[in-house]
Amino acid sequence: MICVWCLDDNYKQYAELSIKTVKKFNPKAKIVVVSEKPIEVEGADKYFVFNLGGQHRNRGVGDRISNAAYLKLLLTNLPYNKVIFIDGDVLCQGSLQELWDSKVEYIGLCPSHNYGKKQAQELGIPVYGLSGVMLMRLDGLRNIDFTNNSFLIEKKIPELQTGFHHEESVLNYGWYDKLTFLDKKWNYCFDRKYDYPLNYKDVVLLHFPGKDKSDMLKYYKENFNEQD
Repeated sequence: MICVWCLDDNYKQYAELSIKTVKKFNPKAKIVVVSEKPIEVEGADKYFVFNLGGQHRNRGVGDRISNAAYLKLLLTNLPYNKVIFIDGDVLCQGSLQELWDSKVEYIGLCPSHNYGKKQAQELGIPVYGLSGVMLMRLDGLRNIDFTNNSFLIEKKIPELQTGFHHEESVLNYGWYDKLTFLDKKWNYCFDRKYDYPLNYKDVVLLHFPGKDKSDMLKYYKENFNEQD
């Protein structure tokens, strides 16, 4: 099992907690970190540095979507055929083996919380997928030239009223027919509304979206033994 995080220094401290929780329940998982500049992350087994070749969607000071988010579009350059991508603000609460074994041809991801309905409507798709956790079949994605085509798609996406126009929009706008939707227990968002909510303790991968990560730190402190 290969788990990948795309990072810059801003998310390093959160990703180290994320990695620690993945290793707690998946001790044999290989931990891979991808960044634009060399970075040292506690718990990482392998590092890759990829150049995005410019700035992507930076709306100025305070924009939490950094260039690092777009690194996931370059993961076809990794020397693997399948990976689980995990955002740095995601805590793991169980085995990822079922996710790893899921039948996915290209990308497996989870449906959004209720706010995603607005984005789906704007993009003209039935369901909006979240890119914070993905099972990526890199061999299949290479066959459709995923990386090069994704950056072409990025230039074609109309500016959305919701303001969400980033790498997640690329996936939903340009690759919707290549997405396989998975059970939301693999990427369930903390403090977000769902039509059919889950108990946080029943979720395998709990995501803490948004700029403020205090809830993530608090949840980790209350639910994970620092000595583990």
